[in-house]
Amino acid sequence: MRIKLMILLNLCFIHVVSKAQTFGEVMSASENPFVVSTDITVRSLINDTISLRVYDSYGNLLKQYFNGFVLSGSVTVSFNADTLPNGVYIVHLLKNGTSHSLQLVKNQTLLLSENSSDEHGVSIYPNPTTAHVNISSKHKVVSLKVYDLKGNLLIKQTNNIKGISLMTFPNGVYLFHLRIGEQTFIKKVVKKK
Repeated sequence: MRIKLMILLNLCFIHVVSKAQTFGEVMSASENPFVVSTDITVRSLINDTISLRVYDSYGNLLKQYFNGFVLSGSVTVSFNADTLPNGVYIVHLLKNGTSHSLQLVKNQTLLLSENSSDEHGVSIYPNPTTAHVNISSKHKVVSLKVYDLKGNLLIKQTNNIKGISLMTFPNGVYLFHLRIGEQTFIKKVVKKK
């Protein structure tokens, strides 16, 4: 009986979430789908009492960011899913008693190749690199975020993006999230001496 009730509750939770996807003006994710982590932003807060939680697709609570906090303005939190499997995750916002939900998709197969250019017109070279990386695109690169493989945000740049230096970082693999228009492209860059 208890298992049937849990399954029923999970199905109801997923149904409610699918009905609540229209609240993009209240809450959004910086990258969705994402590979390692994504920033969740809640907007238009005016002394609002909020609770923000992330669940897996079975309804299990994974992370709680706020629980009854009164906030104003906008808040952004980072959801790091580096140890979680690919799949669907649900962000649930309770704002003054009203529920808002956002579906996130983790998909590590989004990684683009290490090749210097691809079919989308995005080029990162040289790759592998020893220090400086040049970035070119057919369209304007709106933002660049560089992450290590643990999901730590190392660099964030939002204007005049033509290149970036990895000189101060250790040898290893880095994920470049390039925002071009409404799309995010992810490139794997290798730094070695």
